[in-house]
Amino acid sequence: PNPVSGNNLGFDIPELKTNKAQIKIYDLAGQLILESETAAYNLNNVINLPQMANGMYLLEVSTNIKLYHQKFNFQK
Repeated sequence: PNPVSGNNLGFDIPELKTNKAQIKIYDLAGQLILESETAAYNLNNVINLPQMANGMYLLEVSTNIKLYHQKFNFQK
């Protein structure tokens, strides 16, 4: 799992340079915590996480090409 400190989660997915994406963050119990959408050609892949509690989460990024999952550890 990737550690995250501060309030920003950055990620690099090549398909986001040409496709819009649906972004979801779940806690490990499967509850949806955050949902967002990015525009195509968005080169700033950073999500602000100000209200989240410390712990493990799952990032899901879905484009029309691929579905990505990545666990991360959030620490304020």
